[in-house]
Amino acid sequence: MNAAVADGIGQLIQLIEEKGSVDAGVQEALRISNPVRFEGDNYSDEWVEEAERRGLPHYRKTPHALRVLTEDSTIQLFKELNILSELELNSQYHVKLEQYITHVTIEVEMLEQLVNQFVIPAAIAQRTAACADVAAQASVFGAHSVDRTHATLLHQTIIELHKAHSMLKTSLKHNTKIDNEQEQAEHLALEVAPQMDALRSHCDALEELIEDSRWMLPKYREMLFQN
Repeated sequence: MNAAVADGIGQLIQLIEEKGSVDAGVQEALRISNPVRFEGDNYSDEWVEEAERRGLPHYRKTPHALRVLTEDSTIQLFKELNILSELELNSQYHVKLEQYITHVTIEVEMLEQLVNQFVIPAAIAQRTAACADVAAQASVFGAHSVDRTHATLLHQTIIELHKAHSMLKTSLKHNTKIDNEQEQAEHLALEVAPQMDALRSHCDALEELIEDSRWMLPKYREMLFQN
């Protein structure tokens, strides 16, 4: 950010010198910068849509943003301002890329650990209790008067959880075989991260179905209001 501001100030000074006055230089700077200026909320979806309409780059994922560090215009900017040499900038790029890969990989491993050690055992225990309830209903009321809603929903959600977990494991295994760091990071962002969200959604669904005493992980209300 500081490098971009410094470069902008340098360009403005150059324009003022070329035009011969501050007013003329500022006017020319406003004209030139019009494609990248937005008078609305820069954090809104409106600006994202407007940026795309103007053909401006918009990187939603960290690996895509980091790749900008390897572009000639970025290298030239840092060299002209005597901030980083091409070699130093390239080192920064690889370090940040490796950090991203490491952090996401750790997050995946932690998610899998939570699922295996807490979510699945609690879900199985709840399903066992629900099936016992179904059997008890059948013995008392008869097979035609049994309410299987809770047991069926639990069973279906557990199946979907296992499917999502298997897909995540397969995707992560494939990721470790990618040799190029940039491609590996992009695969994590575009393939692995959405699968993590999918697995998380099934965990959230089970949290709403499992008896509170069986759910060992802290809930938001417990973290926010009970401590």
